[in-house]
Amino acid sequence: LDDAVVPSSLVSPGCDGPSTKCSHNICSNRGVCVQQWNSYTCDCDMTSYTGPRCTEESIAYEFGPNRGLVTYVFPEDRRPEMKSDVLALGFITDQDDAVLFRVDSG
Repeated sequence: LDDAVVPSSLVSPGCDGPSTKCSHNICSNRGVCVQQWNSYTCDCDMTSYTGPRCTEESIAYEFGPNRGLVTYVFPEDRRPEMKSDVLALGFITDQDDAVLFRVDSG
């Protein structure tokens, strides 16, 4: 307050800022650090990781030589009221020629 443009005895120091601050390497695997008042959280959305610092692998599905299918249907009472969704998927294969993703809409 000593370097204020207009010194005033009516101004006093307020709250200190966060004691733990986000840094570029606090969240792993492209997780995004979100500053909280006295801490931080890692937003692991749009990654394939979970956990406090995005270091735990998410649930994965592995299929053998046969085809596989994963479906999810929102429960009727929990359907989101959005006009668009953001979806993240990751694929890995040891095959030279494979269909990794197909979308059907009906």
